[in-house]
Amino acid sequence: MLLITHGSAKTRLVITQNDSISVSITLSPNSSVSLKRNPNGKYSGDLYLSAQQTDHQKTHTTSQPISADTVASLLTKIIDLGLLDIAGNDIRVIDGFRARFTITQMHDERKFSLVPGLNNKDSEKAGKIIQLLSDQLQNQKKLYAYLNTLPAGIYHVGMLTVKVYELGEIGGKKSSLYLSYEDSFKKNRIYIPLYVIDGKPIEPIELNNYEVEDIKKVEVLKGAAAAALYGVRAANGVVVLTTK
Repeated sequence: MLLITHGSAKTRLVITQNDSISVSITLSPNSSVSLKRNPNGKYSGDLYLSAQQTDHQKTHTTSQPISADTVASLLTKIIDLGLLDIAGNDIRVIDGFRARFTITQMHDERKFSLVPGLNNKDSEKAGKIIQLLSDQLQNQKKLYAYLNTLPAGIYHVGMLTVKVYELGEIGGKKSSLYLSYEDSFKKNRIYIPLYVIDGKPIEPIELNNYEVEDIKKVEVLKGAAAAALYGVRAANGVVVLTTK
């Protein structure tokens, strides 16, 4: 039996080997995590990722399993950080800042429910746990890798709007100019720079209309110089091409 005591005798959490623990935590508007331990002591978990495609009003979702060892480690750290530091066994929901936490514990087949109010101490714990989970699960890295696999379109990522660019169809026409940039497109379809040919901004797919020998000059613009000419579209830099 694991006995955890915080503060006064009235604030005590007892977790036995026969208890099941379920923790569901929203890490960001586009990601959440579920961590579980069943009564047999087996651990399981999943990282859920989602993105809303604004141009088609469609929500894409996926889940990635978390190893049992990682789940066990994370649950131990969550307990150590004191999120479960409450009187009795209960279901707890904390709304505030960046997260909603749902914590359940079952002891001797009994379930208890209590929804306490948010306070500064709870918020501080929530922030630490979100940061812990985000860092150890590499949440942002996995979210952007997931976005990179989605159909071309505009997506909401928290408060940001992200564009996933269209790439050349497999087996379709690919010009020598497109092929020269294709590897960088595949690695990251989110941070593709703005391409401008003869003064006209184009989609990356339109590079298929040109061959390498058609290009006379290539110039790369970044930072203030790019923004001054092309505004927010230049956030990832600008590749300016001039044809012969």
